[in-house]
Amino acid sequence: MKKDIQYRKVTEVALAVVPESNPDGTFTFQTYLINLKEGPINNVLIRSRGSGMVNGEMVKTSTLRHLFELVGPQQGVKIELVPDELLNLS
Repeated sequence: MKKDIQYRKVTEVALAVVPESNPDGTFTFQTYLINLKEGPINNVLIRSRGSGMVNGEMVKTSTLRHLFELVGPQQGVKIELVPDELLNLS
């Protein structure tokens, strides 16, 4: 069962949210997974979901899942774009 699974601490992996400029002068925010290890990491599954208050109402986004079969050493991979309307969510 879930209680029997031993989870190892994740080290030498980072997430970054990076502003990127658009041709019209606006910015969008892109998320990246960065492998800081000297070797590759395999089968990385990322689950993302947002929630928070917008105009006094509780809002939840859908759950997105991304699988990266291989992330090379000292490399980053683009995960997903964060739409402007979701920047206020956690």
